Amino acid sequence: MPIVGHEDVSTITRLYPQVEGKTPVKVHVGSHHYAGDAARWAGPKRDFSPATERKVDVRTTGELHSWRVEGPTNGNFNISGVDIEWQPAGGR
Repeated sequence: MPIVGHEDVSTITRLYPQVEGKTPVKVHVGSHHYAGDAARWAGPKRDFSPATERKVDVRTTGELHSWRVEGPTNGNFNISGVDIEWQPAGGR
């Protein structure tokens, strides 16, 4: 997903996953130098517990970004979205 378009680079500093449930999950953020580039994945440093936490601190810079959530096979959780805290990191 481009945050500011394909001409500029952005740095994601924090995610606010909208996850419901008691099962801890792993949240990863990936950045890409350009469209078609492989993702460089950041995180997780630890599990995110949706019952007690609201944010994930991360720092990754790129033109495009991806995110994914992984949970255990025996746990239940629902994802309704994510809010992203970011800042501009220059142009290309």
